Amino acid sequence: MEFLMQETHESPDSKHIINKARVGTFMGRLSIAILVGMGLVLVLHILSGNATDALFVAAGMIPIMVSLWLIKRESIELAGMVIAMSLTTMFTALATTGQGVYDIGTVAFPAILIISSLILKRNMVIYLTGFITLCNAWLTFGAIYGLYQPTYPQEVFAGQFLTTTVILFITMGAVYALANTTRNSLDAVHKELQEREKVEKALREAENKYRTLVEETSVIIYRDAPVDEAQPHTSAHRS
Repeated sequence: MEFLMQETHESPDSKHIINKARVGTFMGRLSIAILVGMGLVLVLHILSGNATDALFVAAGMIPIMVSLWLIKRESIELAGMVIAMSLTTMFTALATTGQGVYDIGTVAFPAILIISSLILKRNMVIYLTGFITLCNAWLTFGAIYGLYQPTYPQEVFAGQFLTTTVILFITMGAVYALANTTRNSLDAVHKELQEREKVEKALREAENKYRTLVEETSVIIYRDAPVDEAQPHTSAHRS
């Protein structure tokens, strides 16, 4: 991730350390937000008597807790992959016992990719995209070929609103972080260009002053190569 640029006068090593710390902070807050959202969904499933979905949500919370431990050990990318894979698996399991590819939880798949793109490298994002595609294929073709039987309730449940709201808020936070990162990066590049222009302008002015000084002076003083280091010779020529 490749995340959150700093001011240009900092050294590359200090940039890397600060950037990694910011990514860790972002990941920690994101993991806590996901745990809170999953906790609310878990309570709702328990109150509604949906034991199977409650079990899936509870099981999905375990990898998120593991990711918090990984973040403390500064294994940021591994933690991000654990979160993405566990959430994708959980939502796929919930959709399998729910409405299949039409389940409200499948809207989390794009959100997972957006958040992952902030943290993971390109190859890992590609692998994650392939995994999500396989999960989507299971939900689609599994129902077509009778490998599982989705349910299509005629009424809308409060849990669908809660699930959608949690996904929207988490995605909003990720998109804001991405936009803020892009904005900071552009600002840093703009500042660097301005600093370079100032340095180049100062160099040109110094060069022009030196050239003018040489061209307008009537006496040139130079030092000959000394015969004896202890007795340097200095000559002066007048034009």
